[in-house]
Amino acid sequence: MKKIIILIVILAFAAVVSVPFWSGKVAEKAFENIEDPRAPVVAVKAIKMKMRIDDFASAQSYAERAYIYFSDKTDNMPFFIYNAAVSAKKLNKPELAIFWYDRFLKECPRHEWEDQAKIDMQKLKEMHENK
Repeated sequence: MKKIIILIVILAFAAVVSVPFWSGKVAEKAFENIEDPRAPVVAVKAIKMKMRIDDFASAQSYAERAYIYFSDKTDNMPFFIYNAAVSAKKLNKPELAIFWYDRFLKECPRHEWEDQAKIDMQKLKEMHENK
């Protein structure tokens, strides 16, 4: 019984450790065939995985690429823009975050995340001005 528990623990650890690798593979799959109607949904999944594991640099890169490749092909555009902004904020890139929040507010008016985007952008502007 101990061997089974040890094996389960090792397999669980291996699964957790491999998440960054596999989430990157998922994202690349989305960008390999941008004409595939499932590609934007795959990109969303990859961005969510990267955000969950605090890999904000990859999440930002994928969100920006997804915005460029899929903005006219999907309803997920607000997700891509907003996550580009949040990732930039988490990476301490205030100018880039402000750019993406501003774009979000212009392109996605009356979106459910609008109020949070306004708050975050205002805080970033205040912090950036006080430097």
